[in-house]
Amino acid sequence: MSGIVLDIQNILDLAPTNSVDALEGFDAITSLNELFPDEASLARASEIQEKLHHDVAQIQTEIDSLRAELRKDQEPARMQLIQELIAELLAQMSRIREKATESEAIVRDITKDIQILDLAKRNLALSVTALKRFQMLVNALGQLESMVKEKQYKEIAQTLGAVKEISLFFKPYSSVERISIATRRLQELQGSVRASVERDFDDFFLQDPSRPIKQSTISEACLVVDVLGDDVRNAILDRYASLELKEYRRIFRNTDEAGQLDNLARRFAYFRRVLQAHDTERARAFPQHWKVGEHLTACFASATRGDLVVGLDAAAEKASALGGGPKKGLAIGSLSRKVEEPENKAGVPVLTVSLLVESLAQTREFESAMAKKFSVSFKELVERVPLPGGTGQTLSSAFGKHMSVFVDAQDKLISDLVASHRGPNARSSLDASTASPDPDTPVPTLLPSSTELFFAIGTGMDECLKLGGEGVMKLMCAMYKKWLKVYAEDVLIVGTKRSGQDRKSIETRFNPSEIQKLCLVLNTADYCQTTAGQLEEKIKDKITEEEGQGEEGEFSMAEEQELFVSVISTCLNLLLRELDSTVDQSFQTLLKSNWGAIETVTGPSIWVEELGTATASVSQVIHDKIEPKKYVRSFCDRASNALVTRFTNALVKSRPIKGLGGEQLLLDLQSFKSSLLKIPGSGTSAESMYARNVTKNISRLETLLKVIITPIDPPDAFVLNYILLIGDSSFSNFQKVLDLKGTPKAEQNTLLDTLLTITSTRTELASESFLTTLDMDPGSTSASGTTEADAPRTTEPRREVFSDLRKFVSFTMRRERDKTASGT
Repeated sequence: MSGIVLDIQNILDLAPTNSVDALEGFDAITSLNELFPDEASLARASEIQEKLHHDVAQIQTEIDSLRAELRKDQEPARMQLIQELIAELLAQMSRIREKATESEAIVRDITKDIQILDLAKRNLALSVTALKRFQMLVNALGQLESMVKEKQYKEIAQTLGAVKEISLFFKPYSSVERISIATRRLQELQGSVRASVERDFDDFFLQDPSRPIKQSTISEACLVVDVLGDDVRNAILDRYASLELKEYRRIFRNTDEAGQLDNLARRFAYFRRVLQAHDTERARAFPQHWKVGEHLTACFASATRGDLVVGLDAAAEKASALGGGPKKGLAIGSLSRKVEEPENKAGVPVLTVSLLVESLAQTREFESAMAKKFSVSFKELVERVPLPGGTGQTLSSAFGKHMSVFVDAQDKLISDLVASHRGPNARSSLDASTASPDPDTPVPTLLPSSTELFFAIGTGMDECLKLGGEGVMKLMCAMYKKWLKVYAEDVLIVGTKRSGQDRKSIETRFNPSEIQKLCLVLNTADYCQTTAGQLEEKIKDKITEEEGQGEEGEFSMAEEQELFVSVISTCLNLLLRELDSTVDQSFQTLLKSNWGAIETVTGPSIWVEELGTATASVSQVIHDKIEPKKYVRSFCDRASNALVTRFTNALVKSRPIKGLGGEQLLLDLQSFKSSLLKIPGSGTSAESMYARNVTKNISRLETLLKVIITPIDPPDAFVLNYILLIGDSSFSNFQKVLDLKGTPKAEQNTLLDTLLTITSTRTELASESFLTTLDMDPGSTSASGTTEADAPRTTEPRREVFSDLRKFVSFTMRRERDKTASGT
């Protein structure tokens, strides 16, 4: 043993060097701790030393083998042979490449004539095919020309389609003169056919009595238009839509009263009549796949949307000019109520909330009706119809940038609702909610303002979803998040703060009214936290896919939910503070008692009976008033730990504890335990987690008191009793017990030596116990500032034998010298 200790001492005394070798980065302390993880491993010191020597010898053998192999591979004759073999391999590859090139040239020369004959055959076949098709093209053009003169649209459609298909074959040969002439002739005939068809369509649209056109003629002309292409068909449909909406544009001009925003319903009614006339009189003349009704609707939407944008901007400008912003002409949620709105000389209305909501509702209703009629969403309808200005947009999208008027109205509504409950009014609002003038009327479990807030939010959201409007949900969600934060901070948190006049005096600490208020705030915060999560899910279910692709967190209520959770935590801390104030007098009595001068033990002390009554009173109110029972369980756990911690601190402060004083405290501790077990209520079993935690904490205090009341004479018996009950070999923990007993310093030294002598042979003892966390100089920690971490607990970290290696080596060497001296 002494040999390995000396080896360790030599390693520790190694002087640092600047050379870069295998020992760079080597940590002797860490390596020794890995070899000797505990005291028991020191008995295997010789075995570990032999293993290390064996590892060194094995590594040296491997190094010698690698060096021999390296010398063999670096032999010059062997390297030269390898280079010659590589050169010969490259030469063979070069010869193979040359022979392959020669073979390819021979094969190409043999098959040259065959390739020429194959090419001639393909060209001949292509020429014959081209001549036959050109003959067919010339004949078809002649037939087509005669058909155009006679306006035989049905035959023209069939022939023209075939001619166009044949002409595609000659597109690569357009430089040939005869083919170029035929192509120009085809283009001229198509132009003639298009002009003739367009004239007939114009006559049909205008219904000129002097030039009547039958619907059958138009139906056949539609077949020709399909052959001419989509651009011709779209031009005809645009012409038709322009003629149908000509009168609409004249009547509903932006400069006239009829074209203003408040006459939007008249626009939709007029177009419905136009669409009905089309369906009744002219729809049968068009093929169904032309979807003329959808084209008319898209053209109407394009024209009307432009007027909407201008009208909304003009109304918003007037509202800004009159009052610095849009006026609130309608309470949100009551669309049926009409209000009078001032107008200027030109008839431009003021953009009020009522006008905006009413106009958007009418627009949404029209879009839904058109979507139902054509069995396609209105957005898809306007986007798939090609218009001269590009693809169209929905009518409701014009309201997007003005939906802030609706959001501002909602914001004002919630602001007025919360104003009477926030800031300086928060406490008075809370007092009014808990004070019932009628004794028979039960006190509410939630603040009425919270239900009013979420009712307003739900009503506004339902109306917003019903109206729609692109991007408005983001604005609404941001506004809701703002007011939820305001409600948490300015209503709930501020409501829990008492003014100086509300604070109780020392003589009357139990305040059931204040506890009820805190429970009410806690219930409300839990309700808000749960409802905010439901609100987030509802918003995410209703938003469109485009809105959902925004920044992550725009619709998340996680931050607001966390804020309400913090309110709950604050309420629990304040409830613990109320409990602390209620039991403070009992603990003051405990602190003032002289536990070293107790002469008789007659029964539980007065202080523990008062403490039981106080804790029962507080816990009863909390059980009755807190609705979410999970927070009742949380309060009970924290309260028991806080009370145990305060009892432990009071025990330390009231030292010394001697004889009958310790026995009195043991008796009081059982009553204290009974009081703690009653906090969760009568339904808690002895096997519950709470009961097990209380039993664990109280048993530690019982163990400590049993050690304290044990006589120190004889010392060996006292130390053995300490080891049996506490189970550690820590000097500092043993010193704490002696300090609590009030043991004189001279006797402490004898006891410490006895402890050292006994524990030096008891290697199975731990170095720590629950006494390690016992604070011998506790501060004034209140229950509200105590957490579960503050309760007595046993921590068992991994024990490192060599945490202070030099002291260990010195101690061992000193022991070796003592043994040597005693042997001699």
